[in-house]
Amino acid sequence: MTDTEKAYEALEAMVVIGQLAPGSLHTERELGEMLQLGRTPVREALQKLAHEGLVEIQSRRGIFVPPVSAEDQQKLLRVRRAVEALCVESACENATEAQRQAMAALAAAMPEAAQNVGNRTDFLASLRAAHLALTDAAENPFLLRAMRPVQGLSRRFWFFHATFEDYQKAAALHAAVLEAVSRGDKAAAGAASHALIDYLEGFTQATRGLRPAAG
Repeated sequence: MTDTEKAYEALEAMVVIGQLAPGSLHTERELGEMLQLGRTPVREALQKLAHEGLVEIQSRRGIFVPPVSAEDQQKLLRVRRAVEALCVESACENATEAQRQAMAALAAAMPEAAQNVGNRTDFLASLRAAHLALTDAAENPFLLRAMRPVQGLSRRFWFFHATFEDYQKAAALHAAVLEAVSRGDKAAAGAASHALIDYLEGFTQATRGLRPAAG
């Protein structure tokens, strides 16, 4: 993994789990010191995150983390529903036996990963692993490019509002998708994918007026 890739993964996680809070402003130097990485990889990682909508690079001000928005999240989930449905269908068709076994193992481990709400990093790692397993099995690089920004933004909104019960629910729903794909069951995988987005849409709607976004 290159320094730019390390910076990207670390910074994306910090934004998604709220370590870099919505509405906050940072400098490249500050972030580089936090990561103990040089200016160039941090700058390149930030440019990628800006392209994905997770940060804004503001001239003479610094790196701004946008506020979360329920309205934007609802629009985003319409896109995620379509892209993930295609991804799980393709994964069912193309997954190797080794990939199916790996997804079954990830599904089995997902509930335990959701137990420690205080450690958001671990659960984020589980979500990343689940989505990477699906996109790898789909054997379509364009799906990965389409899903990465959609997932990053939707995860950020979810982590901002999630409770312990939401961790359990999200873990179960992601596990259902992985388990169905591991069996090559297109119908079950598609239904599980739509059930996950149904939950996320309901979750988003429930946040309206309950907790103001920072910013």
